[in-house]
Amino acid sequence: MSNASLPRVSYGSPSNSGSFLAVDPISPSMRQGPKGSTSFGPAGPGLNVQEQSTAVLDNVKLWGKESGTFKASALWKSSPVVLVLLRRPGCVLCRYQARELWLGLKNQLEKLGVRMVCIVHEWIDREVEAFTPYWPGETYFDKEKDFFKFIGNGKLLTASPWSLLNPFSSTWGHIAKAKKSVKQHNLVGNGLIKGGVVIIKKGGNFTYIHIEKELGLPAPLHEVMQGAERAVHEQ
Repeated sequence: MSNASLPRVSYGSPSNSGSFLAVDPISPSMRQGPKGSTSFGPAGPGLNVQEQSTAVLDNVKLWGKESGTFKASALWKSSPVVLVLLRRPGCVLCRYQARELWLGLKNQLEKLGVRMVCIVHEWIDREVEAFTPYWPGETYFDKEKDFFKFIGNGKLLTASPWSLLNPFSSTWGHIAKAKKSVKQHNLVGNGLIKGGVVIIKKGGNFTYIHIEKELGLPAPLHEVMQGAERAVHEQ
């Protein structure tokens, strides 16, 4: 998948509701809400965003240990899906956030018929296996990192390592919280490529996007639930 086929997103001036995301004329505009979350339509207070098509992601190739290689569109062909774009399976922040999302919303999303899927940009067998207690659901490999490029305007969003070196940064606040409940974690793999959470309704089109603007910044569970409910209602 070439970068040219991805919509270009530019950050505008901050407002009371957070930063703006503006997509160039080939795609509708998006407004970004507080804490880096972008919700399409009336999915959350203060968020007023038009939809953009998921067509640019339809043919992205994903790989699963049991499924083999398949087109990403299969994930939303028959039901809405919550996609977690994970930075690194061994990361204490990623493990904490994945478990919070799974335990907090799995039962509710299952009742709604919404699928939950994790996508990683790096596949290391032992790391993916060790991640299972925190995310017992489906996990697939995006070798070309196309989903991660998509949320970054065709290029990977990377965090500055300085946020990890500054003990007074907000990232360290997130780490301290995560370490209270996640005792097993490591530094294996690339943990600087930013991820997020996206929700796609059956057949395509987003109802929610959360971009990890800073390391450890989670998608609020109530916003994810709102995006999922909209995905179901608009099928």
